[in-house]
Amino acid sequence: MSIDHSSSSPFPVANPNTNRRTTNYHRSIWGNSFILSDTRDDNEITLAHKGQQLEDLKEEVRRELIAANSDPLKQLKFIDAIQRLGLAYHFEKDIEEALQDTYDGTNDIYHDLYDDALWFRLLRQQGFDISCGILNLSGFKPRGLPIQTKGLDARAFMSIYQDEASHSKSLLKLAKLDFNLLQSLYKKELSNISRWWKDLDFSSKLLFARDRLVEGYFWIAIVCFEP
Repeated sequence: MSIDHSSSSPFPVANPNTNRRTTNYHRSIWGNSFILSDTRDDNEITLAHKGQQLEDLKEEVRRELIAANSDPLKQLKFIDAIQRLGLAYHFEKDIEEALQDTYDGTNDIYHDLYDDALWFRLLRQQGFDISCGILNLSGFKPRGLPIQTKGLDARAFMSIYQDEASHSKSLLKLAKLDFNLLQSLYKKELSNISRWWKDLDFSSKLLFARDRLVEGYFWIAIVCFEP
């Protein structure tokens, strides 16, 4: 004797003849541009060479960061440049140790509004216990740390930094090379996921969904730009 389970199912059974609503979203403006993008300059040999250049420049910048330890304010400005150029993820341990030394080695502020604010911001955003009241001596009352989107303004800051007379050539070269390598990585990832999306034909199978794969990828890359 067979048992009809359909009547006892707690979930409604879909009617295959039901006419489902569809949408009329605009098609993706990108088309196959990322699938067909030219990757001749991104071959393994070229990327390996650039990767070695990156490591060499990182060591040069690391030596400069350590050498600036004798001048805490100079070191703070160097760390600030590293972070604003989107390179902090290469030097997390070095920055942590440098700021720890700064925190342990001084209880004085610099009696200059910009320098005091820089000292306060770098230490606070690194998690050190710095009282807001210390900046009142400069007539400045902080209203909380700004929320920054890492990597979003790195390219724009390169133009500003290279015009500074005291800029580090090694740091600037590293920033440009790192930026270009990240662009190559983004292009490769977009090519792979665009091909995957097209092969599965989601844009025609999921008519109720927006075909916004590239825009979604851009949002993720802006917030989490590190490779």
